[in-house]
Amino acid sequence: VGTEAAARATPDGYTLLFATGAMIATPLLSRGAATIDARRDFAPIAIVQASPLLFVANRDAPFRGIGDVLAAARARPGTLNISHPGAGSSNHLALELFKRMANVDVTLVPYTGNAPSLNALVRGDVPVALDSIISSRALMDGGQIRALAVTGARRSAALPDVPTVAESGVPGFNVTFWSGLAAPRATPVPILDRLNQEVNAIVRMPDVIERLKTLGSEPVGGSREDFTRLIEEEHERLSVLIREANIRPD
Repeated sequence: VGTEAAARATPDGYTLLFATGAMIATPLLSRGAATIDARRDFAPIAIVQASPLLFVANRDAPFRGIGDVLAAARARPGTLNISHPGAGSSNHLALELFKRMANVDVTLVPYTGNAPSLNALVRGDVPVALDSIISSRALMDGGQIRALAVTGARRSAALPDVPTVAESGVPGFNVTFWSGLAAPRATPVPILDRLNQEVNAIVRMPDVIERLKTLGSEPVGGSREDFTRLIEEEHERLSVLIREANIRPD
């Protein structure tokens, strides 16, 4: 609802969308029923932040890293359960990509949000989950769950000792949860350029950088063209993944 309202708003720079990957995934998941197309209806302004997702394990599970997860999955295909916050979520899509790139058969267990997924992990209902750093941090600090790997191209500043999935046995794996600002498509270019300049200035502020770090995120910024390219690449990757894996939302 919010995305459609932003797309249809007066293109004067006063109504913007704080966009996430959902602006791309949701129309694809709707199988043509959506009225919004991120590439057609929005003018990208700038990427604000990007944060990796995090593989975590129950403290009693015999996993110390993604290598252990891969070994278990290959030893007994289809028997290893991994939870996520819901069908069609960024976590779910990342897990489907993980299955394909690692060539493993694991069972993905959807829950209705981050908290139910992590609660199931703590109880031992599932041995592994894919969640966010911010959602998992308190449970990690309390020793109830164990970090295995982050999904980004490089290690997170929030968890520098936790390796990436790519360096743990799945070369090239790179998934982040990103967000950015977008405007209605017809917004004048001078307004878009001014907003891009302001976003870049804000994400370079020391207090903003520190706040994002505590959330497990990193500032990005960059040009409007950078954001446009990200949207195009994500659309191409997700359209293939959603179609071939026959993913449907809850």
